[in-house]
Amino acid sequence: MRVVHYLPAVRLAEGGIVRFVLDLGERLARAGHEVRLLCHDATDVPSTWGGPGARPPEVILLPRPPLGARILGPRTLGRVAATLEGAAALHVHGPWYPSNLQVARMAARAGTRAVLSPHGMLSAWSMAQRPWRKRAFLTAFMPLLRGLDLLHCTSEQERRDVAGFVAGVPARVVPPVLDLAAFERLPGPELARCTLRLPEPPTPLIVFMSRLHPKKGADLLVEAVALLRSRGARSHAVLAGAGDGAHEADLRRLIAARRLEGDVRLVGSVTGELKLSLLQAAKVVALPTHHENFGFVVPEALACGTPVLTTRGLDLWREFESSGAVWTAERSAAPFAAALERALALGEDQRRVMGARGRAWVHMTFEPAALTARYEELYALSG
Repeated sequence: MRVVHYLPAVRLAEGGIVRFVLDLGERLARAGHEVRLLCHDATDVPSTWGGPGARPPEVILLPRPPLGARILGPRTLGRVAATLEGAAALHVHGPWYPSNLQVARMAARAGTRAVLSPHGMLSAWSMAQRPWRKRAFLTAFMPLLRGLDLLHCTSEQERRDVAGFVAGVPARVVPPVLDLAAFERLPGPELARCTLRLPEPPTPLIVFMSRLHPKKGADLLVEAVALLRSRGARSHAVLAGAGDGAHEADLRRLIAARRLEGDVRLVGSVTGELKLSLLQAAKVVALPTHHENFGFVVPEALACGTPVLTTRGLDLWREFESSGAVWTAERSAAPFAAALERALALGEDQRRVMGARGRAWVHMTFEPAALTARYEELYALSG
């Protein structure tokens, strides 16, 4: 079948939605489907992806609209319509771009089924941020939203959240496809230790790896490390990620105020083998998030054999806890610090057993062929 994705900007620094689209497009193409990606910015499209007629997915670069990919003009919509001809399904990502709904309307005109993934943007936490603006948007665009064939959710929690804001559109749950090929042969922790000058054991390493944004909770991790130090429990924390410059400045001020310059470091975005090596080097990966629709770093850490401490702000916390290698803690400094202290006290044999259990769970739960088949069904059922 032919499947078209529309994503305004393909920039991995913008978060997990981009990773979701790239991994899913790759898997669908490997399964023999014709995949086209419509975008205005192809910065992080993999170099292995080609142009017209190529397999893997074909990238169709649209002109940048004057309002930052929010409103598409007639000529651009004409190119969209041509791309949708003969397509079985269109998949758009996020409810807040009018351009997404414009493209979905073009799909309806072309007889192409339209699927929208909210990606956590209709959660209670998200809707509490600028609530009047978001509710006004939903009211204005509700007719277009109700014209969708299907809402795709990545968890049962998200399906419950979505039902409270967009009624009358069927919703189905399918977890994201993860490209686990890179995790088959891991590089080992030494690469990260040497490159990033990490402390050697027995100093335990805590890794936060996510986009730097207030909702991700890096500030709470800094406070937790400060509490651990006040109790005489030394650790070293690495915050790996890019994103909000103002938030990064706030984090640096907080680190200085708590006198943690030697214990907490921001290292920017890490990718490729260095990323995997850093996850392997961690005693625990910490994600003290306010809200997370999926949290790619959690299964990535598990695939590296590293336990994870997070919060119940993660929609899939129940599923991840069932892996036997993920803990959840209350989202405030004292209980999170207490949970970190317990995690860091694990002996190496215990950590190794937990790591092996988590790694096996990820490979079973996110087996690519089985999940790809569920997306094939989702697209076929979306009408």
